Amino acid sequence: MQPRHYLAAALTAAILYGCKKENKDNNQEPDIPATGNYLNAKATVLDTMLITQVTAESVSINRTTGSVTPKAGDILVAPATIANPDGVLRKVVSVVVSANQYACTTEQAGLNEAFRQLDINSVYENDFTANSTVAKGVSLGFNFSTEGTSIPGVKITGTLKLNIPSVKLEYVKKDGSLMPEKVLIQADLNTDGSALEITNKSPNSIKLLEEVTLKEIPLPVIRLTIPVTTPLGIFPLPVPLHQKVILKWLPVTISNKAAFKISPKINVVFGAQYGKNGWQNISTFSSNISADSLLQDNFNTLLDMNASFTLFKPVYQIAPYNSDVLKAAVEIPNELEFDFTPNRTPQYALKFSTSVTGKVSSQLWLGEHNEFTLSVPLIDKTIKEGSWLPRPDTLYIVAGNNQMGKTGQYVSPLSVEVKDVAGRLYPGAKVEWTVTGGGGALDSALTHTRSDGYSFNKWKLGSGTPQQVQVSVKKADGSHVKGSPVIFKASLDSVEIYKQSMLGQWLKSPADPAGSTTYCHMQADGKGYYTVFNNPSWTDGTKFGMTWNIVYQNGRYYYWESGFWHPGFPSIEAGYPLTYPVSSFNFHNNTVYTKQ
Repeated sequence: MQPRHYLAAALTAAILYGCKKENKDNNQEPDIPATGNYLNAKATVLDTMLITQVTAESVSINRTTGSVTPKAGDILVAPATIANPDGVLRKVVSVVVSANQYACTTEQAGLNEAFRQLDINSVYENDFTANSTVAKGVSLGFNFSTEGTSIPGVKITGTLKLNIPSVKLEYVKKDGSLMPEKVLIQADLNTDGSALEITNKSPNSIKLLEEVTLKEIPLPVIRLTIPVTTPLGIFPLPVPLHQKVILKWLPVTISNKAAFKISPKINVVFGAQYGKNGWQNISTFSSNISADSLLQDNFNTLLDMNASFTLFKPVYQIAPYNSDVLKAAVEIPNELEFDFTPNRTPQYALKFSTSVTGKVSSQLWLGEHNEFTLSVPLIDKTIKEGSWLPRPDTLYIVAGNNQMGKTGQYVSPLSVEVKDVAGRLYPGAKVEWTVTGGGGALDSALTHTRSDGYSFNKWKLGSGTPQQVQVSVKKADGSHVKGSPVIFKASLDSVEIYKQSMLGQWLKSPADPAGSTTYCHMQADGKGYYTVFNNPSWTDGTKFGMTWNIVYQNGRYYYWESGFWHPGFPSIEAGYPLTYPVSSFNFHNNTVYTKQ
């Protein structure tokens, strides 16, 4: 606006101020037509020539002869000037009167407080051609290739393009009503033409959790002009609306090597409407997110892989009178998640999701100090999925079956292989191992086939029989592949078997002397003891230590013992071989031992 326009506005304002003064003196409001925009009795249109200072919380006005003294509750209205480009729409909180001026402490007023009757229906189309520093698309967005930003190990190229095609404002308040009949604020935002490439060439994981602001982009100020009807004609009252786009991104996590080419195209209509049912969310959202083919060479297909990151989060703000207390805003986080699991169908999936949240301050429209929050339901879609590797088809035993070993000791490692339907060794298959007999233990319950298709495990034998391990490989649907499950078996050394059967308490008979009772207790460590009862030579329960073993000789198994009861006897009694399972056996001088 040129200076002469400000002068014309000032003259009009002076005439209006005089009209308002007369109305205030008469303490009445004149009748008005059913249509048109009219200020109420509280509103005082200021002569811009009399305004000496405007701050965020005050308005100072020169005091002139015959002027009306502002009082608490009055609404001060003034058009924009060079000195005060955002104009004035303030409610007076308090006034200090001096000889030369009125110093008014103020707060932001609402349209509902200033107008008896108001009807706004305006669509502002953002045309930036008149402003060469701001243009659609790339200048509103961010070019990673030229403007630069870095994450260690990650390369990002391409451009985010943002467009704000239009902003729509409506306000309807009829004379006689305390609240408006309708309020609407609506803005479009889209990312047409955006394309990004994100690459992590190393196998190292990336993890950054802090959100980052890439760019703050001020947009041209919307000058919404309200034609106010007065007895002397139309007074144009501009309402400046300051716009801004803040472009944010991150956090990001990538577990290892990966590369993505994404075209994130979204369109958001951010809108809130006030009516009979209060505030309502009228926002809408649509998306057309695409990705180039994902190439196996760009990923480590030997390992599970996950990546998640916020591609971008544009924030659109619009603030009448450039005031934060009146601001409306919308945030649109656009998030990408990728995961790859070799032994699953499909093996990889690339998902896109977004949520749209916003808030509108109702103070401008209703004069109330509160906010209306809104959100669009979460959008969650899979934009690319598939498989790179053939599926596991058959499980085979390679080595480790039918071994013989000792209780509590490892046998040679067990190994299996997995092949696909074409007979090729299959890497990355999940192999499940379970001890199903004998009470032994495995080093791992779950392994994966290596790059050569083989998987290994270590098995420590238990003491029971049969010694057995089951190995399974399943398909994505839970069914077994061919040959699954396979069973590994092992035998305990026969000496070990006989040893296990000898553990415990035995009754020795006949007793010596007659009428006494003698028990033999054999322990797993090859030691033991005798206890005697009713023997005149010793107190009942007296213990005598000994050692024992099982000896294999000439195809037979024999019990051997050394201790107090049999010092110097032959190490075995060749006439008394053991018979399995051992419940009783003969020993020196035809003595019988019976298991208790």
